[in-house]
Amino acid sequence: MKNNQPLLSVFLFLFPFVFFLVSNNKLLLAVFLIGAIFLSFIKVSYERALFILVLLSLPLEHGLRGGMVTVVNAAMTQFGLGYSYYFGLSSKFLLVLLAGLSVPKIYQRHSRSLLLFCIFLTFCLVQVVLPQFDTHVVLGLIRMLYLFLLFLFARYSLLRAANKKNLRTVVAGWLLFFGVIGSLQFLLGHNLGLYLEEGGVIAPFGYSTNESSFLYRVSGTLGHPTFFASWLSLLLPIGLGKLAVAAKKQVKIISGMSIAAGVLALFATYSRSGWIALGVTGALFVGFFARKKKILLLVSRWRWVLLAGVVIIFLYGGYFFTRLQSFSYIFSLGSGRGRVELTEEAVEMIRSFPFFGVGLNHFTQTMVTQNVSGAAAYFLYPVHNTWLLFASELGLPAVFLFVLFVLYILRRIPKSLTHFSVWVACITFLINSQFHTLFSQDPTLDLFVVFLAYLDTTKST
Repeated sequence: MKNNQPLLSVFLFLFPFVFFLVSNNKLLLAVFLIGAIFLSFIKVSYERALFILVLLSLPLEHGLRGGMVTVVNAAMTQFGLGYSYYFGLSSKFLLVLLAGLSVPKIYQRHSRSLLLFCIFLTFCLVQVVLPQFDTHVVLGLIRMLYLFLLFLFARYSLLRAANKKNLRTVVAGWLLFFGVIGSLQFLLGHNLGLYLEEGGVIAPFGYSTNESSFLYRVSGTLGHPTFFASWLSLLLPIGLGKLAVAAKKQVKIISGMSIAAGVLALFATYSRSGWIALGVTGALFVGFFARKKKILLLVSRWRWVLLAGVVIIFLYGGYFFTRLQSFSYIFSLGSGRGRVELTEEAVEMIRSFPFFGVGLNHFTQTMVTQNVSGAAAYFLYPVHNTWLLFASELGLPAVFLFVLFVLYILRRIPKSLTHFSVWVACITFLINSQFHTLFSQDPTLDLFVVFLAYLDTTKST
């Protein structure tokens, strides 16, 4: 296997670019079948190959079968607005289910973090006996069970150092791929027609912002620019950490190019939370190197990335600063005001249903029954905060357990730069999740769970 490691690394790094060749999501089955055959050919073990295929499928939002599920029909509301979410049987769901059925060893390793996740899942399953149990709850529970199995399988697989290395290689490939995709979309001013994109249906030439300007906000291959920004926020810390420790010149060059493309793509999402996450990422790395008194080394390793940032600001600074100025009135106009009222609706639901919530995927239904008015009436969507969404749909005990599960794993800051970069990536998820609903359709929660498993199996803290 050691002789095949370079070939495996090349495969993992370049695999995302296969999506350029795929125009129909049904063909993904063939793509992953070819990938499985290749891994078998180079004699990768079944369990390791399955974990690799799970990793490679994580960015996929849309399912092989499925579509939009309506929660609130437009005819039910006074303004003729409705709400739907996407649910489909995706390849990653199938692969994780296969792991749960064929790798019994994942159930044999216990920890306090796993116990907390199990108790959280129990609170989720309580919804089966509650009055609001329906199809929407079932689909939400499938998502929860998938996340639980994903954590179990990732935790078992990442006990091996080789799989940790494979994960970092996959992330490096994603950073280059999504950086290139986002940068090209931005520079060309349109999406690239990939089957994963919703850009051809929703605002094909851009997205209106609450500044009443019409900016083209890139979304990569994901469903919305904010999802794409969150995804890039998770990838960039791993790339920055890799660049900081790289010894080979070619690795430095590729890493630098990937990061520069990723930063441009993140800028082009015009996601303010993504920009905040990027700023926090830089600050955390500076703090890490300052503690070791190696700031000059960091500047030396990142000099081209810093230069790329300066060039981006110089060329597109007008849009950048216009977007930043919107912070001053985000709570009074447009979507900002709508988000505030959605938060108020969430607080009312938590007050009315504190123990078991209103039911998974029931936020908008309940909001309509609460006679929602004002800005939120034109913004019929779950509250833009993942933790408030959990609290309102699952109840306070459940969200408390999930927060405890996350903090238990993140309580220690790793001393190794490689592991520290994964810890920083988790922090960026926590930042973005304060401003967005990162649960149903968005894939960054999947990657967050895998990164938590990575840290949970890391002995060097």
